[in-house]
Amino acid sequence: MPADCLTSLIGLSKGSLCFDLPTDPVAAAAVSASTTELYVDMAEGLRLQPAAGAAAATDLYDRLGKARALAVIQVKATIEAGRAKSYGIPLYQQRGTLGGLGNGQLAPVGTRGLLSFYTNARREGAWRIPTLKVLSTVDLVDAPLLVDGVEVARISTLKQVASGLPAGGILIPLDGNQHTIEVVLPEGVRIYQNKVYCFGCNAGAPWAVAVKNNITGWDSNTLGNGLSFLAVEECTAEPDFLCFTLGSDGDDAQGSPILRYPELARYIGIALMYKAAELFTSDLLSARDTNRYTMLEPKALAAQLENYAAKAAEYLTWVNSPEGLGQVQHPCYLRPPARGMRTVWTG
Repeated sequence: MPADCLTSLIGLSKGSLCFDLPTDPVAAAAVSASTTELYVDMAEGLRLQPAAGAAAATDLYDRLGKARALAVIQVKATIEAGRAKSYGIPLYQQRGTLGGLGNGQLAPVGTRGLLSFYTNARREGAWRIPTLKVLSTVDLVDAPLLVDGVEVARISTLKQVASGLPAGGILIPLDGNQHTIEVVLPEGVRIYQNKVYCFGCNAGAPWAVAVKNNITGWDSNTLGNGLSFLAVEECTAEPDFLCFTLGSDGDDAQGSPILRYPELARYIGIALMYKAAELFTSDLLSARDTNRYTMLEPKALAAQLENYAAKAAEYLTWVNSPEGLGQVQHPCYLRPPARGMRTVWTG
């Protein structure tokens, strides 16, 4: 979706008898693309036609496009101002180290630098591993780093600290499956044995609780096989609340996106349609160009402008209500409980 997450909700026009779509397919798609099947020129009362000579379709679509762009800014600002600023308590915010420095004893010959663990399924959750240590007898050069059996990088170490990790680190999804991190050691290189769970935290500490929430099968006696790493909890969902709300969870059999909240997407699209129609009409009035695309007199057009503004406000009021965006729960946050009879929502 576009960065503003709103533009794709509504197209400018599907084309008409009076105004053809551009002949260029890319330009035509820019005019007619709409995930909600809503278009600015659908607003009742516009009745667009070249009333004063042969008005160019490119001029019309340019004006409609500018009106939609401004409508996106204004609608998004209204939504942001109308809803609570806090999402609630972040569900993914802990970070810490797993794997101690070792006890000075070498692991048996042939022991691989390998960690294997089972994750607990947590919606949109992941561990990002930005730093890794390999407790080996000598520094490594260009050693293969494998995640779930697939080589993702070649690493080198200096005083056990690995360089050359993938940009952004290693991402391990909390999907309920088993995952492995492995460093392929050169022949003759051995690792120092260490314990992996849980370095730097004690019972009940936030990081210790987070580890228990994220993985299973590790305890204080689990061997680290020479590996130690920093893990950072991360929510992989779209961080922007509105973008998340208007996003999709995959495609259907026909390849169309399956919107998370189709009713909200449509109502926001309708608000955009009326707001863009209002701004387009205002542009015609201010430019004294009312007879270019409509047969309406200025007074009638001004009345339409007020009607569009009222319609946009009506739909935005519902969007910002508990029944609208109030039903959305962003997976990165825990919504605070309601107090008394008052509806509390952070969406």
